[in-house]
Amino acid sequence: MLSGAFSGLLAYGISFLDQAQGLSGWKWVFIFEGIPTILIGIYTSLFLPNFVEDSRFLSNNEKRIVLSKLPPTSPRKEDSAFNMNQIKLLLKDPTFYTYSGIWLFQGLGGWGISFVLPTIIYELGFTDTAKTQLMQLPPSIAGFILLNLLGYLIHERKLKPFPTSFILSFVQIICYIVLLTINNSVGKYAMLIIAYV
Repeated sequence: MLSGAFSGLLAYGISFLDQAQGLSGWKWVFIFEGIPTILIGIYTSLFLPNFVEDSRFLSNNEKRIVLSKLPPTSPRKEDSAFNMNQIKLLLKDPTFYTYSGIWLFQGLGGWGISFVLPTIIYELGFTDTAKTQLMQLPPSIAGFILLNLLGYLIHERKLKPFPTSFILSFVQIICYIVLLTINNSVGKYAMLIIAYV
């Protein structure tokens, strides 16, 4: 969610480079977002350790402290073989199904929204590419805030995962129904922000 807001803000700034050095604005977006991704990917594959035990930047005492704070089910270097018991434990955990459901249904809805959002913004009268990019920030920021808040509340056991997942999906469905039935662009934009969350 936050990456959507950041990339929208970045695209807003980059859109002013349109036709700089003979390249379209969208090509600059690919360059500015692609180069760091490639460099970080190379760096992490070469220098990021797979396990705490392999870390070169931690002392032996620090490694012991980190290992003592990890949950017993976390991956360890000595657990190099595939363990079917871990899969069975995962499949017995109701939280796994809750989060899988949340990501499946919210992800499906989120991708749909990402295709509709530019059209709704255009209907609001924002035909300038730079302003269109800025109008894509509120849904991403709202989604980031709400999902982190819900994650915290579920983790603190103040909300139950299954009802929360159901309510989020239900609200998203209602927003889509409203989107199909109204013609007001501002109302559509508001419904998109709610559905995006």
